[in-house]
Amino acid sequence: MMTTEDILSKLLLHNNNDWEIENVTCDDSTEEIHIMLKYRYDTIKVEEKEFPIFDFRHERS
Repeated sequence: MMTTEDILSKLLLHNNNDWEIENVTCDDSTEEIHIMLKYRYDTIKVEEKEFPIFDFRHERS
């Protein structure tokens, strides 16, 4: 079984603790794997200042 780090390293995301895998589904008929990722934090720090993250857009694929 692959670890979270193994899977994230195959994606175009930084391999760090900011993301977690929420769900994984496999579609054998189309040979696709769908990975739902979740950003773990509600804020981001830029130059020692912390800002809230707001994302009201619909789920993207």
